[in-house]
Amino acid sequence: MGDVQGRDDLYGFEWDFLVRDRDGLIAVFATAGAGTIPPAVFGELALVEQAVDALDELPSRGESVDLRSQDRLSGNYSECFELSRRGLFTYEWHLHHGPYEQVSAPTVPLVIEDVDRVLAKAAALHRVPVSFAEAAQIDIDEPGRENVRSHAMTAADTAPAR
Repeated sequence: MGDVQGRDDLYGFEWDFLVRDRDGLIAVFATAGAGTIPPAVFGELALVEQAVDALDELPSRGESVDLRSQDRLSGNYSECFELSRRGLFTYEWHLHHGPYEQVSAPTVPLVIEDVDRVLAKAAALHRVPVSFAEAAQIDIDEPGRENVRSHAMTAADTAPAR
């Protein structure tokens, strides 16, 4: 991403990073050009970009569950659904004010112990003390102080995404 000196240099650019949860599951967080980036992640931009680029090489493991909120029903989220088929949870920043909202979930989650060193290291830069399987929203304020809103998955929630 060139010569990035501070968070303002990324403002307006879609930028993705990885996060692990308390269970060792991995999620991709998409900033939508404005989302918060944990300091440890920001300090390792090259590693994170390498890891995110490598996600395209992961094989499909299962289906994707569409967990978009009502205000996200329009738009193209095919990349999120593809990442979930590869075992990753996905969250996108709610434009202009946050928090990160879950877009999709995998039916067969990828565990941090099952990925290569680069992906594992990038995902371990920021850990949230919750399970992605239960967190509909995550507001990353500062390390260890995430605000989380959970959801209980229903049968309708587990229908595969298109």
